[in-house]
Amino acid sequence: MRYYQPLMLQLHEKAGAAYGFFQPFDPSVPSQSRHIMGGLRMGNDPTTSVCDRWGKFHDLDNLYCADGAVFPTGSGYNPTPTIIALALRTAGALVSPGAPEHRLRFARCSVTRGGPRRPAGGSLPSCG
Repeated sequence: MRYYQPLMLQLHEKAGAAYGFFQPFDPSVPSQSRHIMGGLRMGNDPTTSVCDRWGKFHDLDNLYCADGAVFPTGSGYNPTPTIIALALRTAGALVSPGAPEHRLRFARCSVTRGGPRRPAGGSLPSCG
């Protein structure tokens, strides 16, 4: 942690920040999340859950949850990638009920450890 603090201050300073702050860190205390999570349990049974596995509310038509509320509890660590994945999954269920995982399309590139492969012509391939 001490290694990164001066680097982070330098980044903030170069970005024009007037000051910086570091929250005290105690490894013996569990991490706390500032993201609001939980409250809308996902499940198949409407008597024990609020929405189904795609985020659709059991008791309300055309209403979906696409955020951290479907988490069973706070994770204590950055939940943003998981929230994004759940939101994309829910969007897929809206677009194609029954097979959402086949509807979402993401950019695909040929990537190696050194980054995108350059063809013989020298330009980078387009993703699509």
